[in-house]
Amino acid sequence: MNDKKMRQERFFENFILGVTEGEIPVDDRAMNVAAVHKLASSAVHDINIISRNLNHQIFDRSDIVEAFSKFIRKNRNASVRIILFDNTNVIKDGHRLINLADRVPSKITIRKLPKEYNYYNESLMTADSKGFIHNPQSDRYEGNVSFNNHIVCTELNKIFTDHWHQSEVSPDLRRVSI
Repeated sequence: MNDKKMRQERFFENFILGVTEGEIPVDDRAMNVAAVHKLASSAVHDINIISRNLNHQIFDRSDIVEAFSKFIRKNRNASVRIILFDNTNVIKDGHRLINLADRVPSKITIRKLPKEYNYYNESLMTADSKGFIHNPQSDRYEGNVSFNNHIVCTELNKIFTDHWHQSEVSPDLRRVSI
């Protein structure tokens, strides 16, 4: 691993959810991975995600899935809610986070938005209504991260909730547990 990538992955190491002030720009995959990992590792109550297709480069990594797994084990009331626009690739190619959701459907809920919402091209993740990562263009890695911005988190969670109410459980993602 090169030095730049190692620095990026450790960039958020000393940031504390609900404490560390400021908004930090991110502009590449490694910074996005580091931000998602730190937010998932720091959350206690809830994580909300809107993603076009649950980017494999970010969310389909063993370290990220492990962070989500630890998060849902920390608190019996912890929840992860995910809204997808397109679930084709996660079904066709498989996805570790989807597999985790299959194992703990009471903790991780995944829904799909109808095609009328294809105009929405942002991706976001909020953690405990305190921290967030927001990419205004979901197909790019440029965005902002904050670990303590309740005002922006409230706005992003309102967008999430509005979309959540319009979404539905995708039969393609529903698996029967025996």
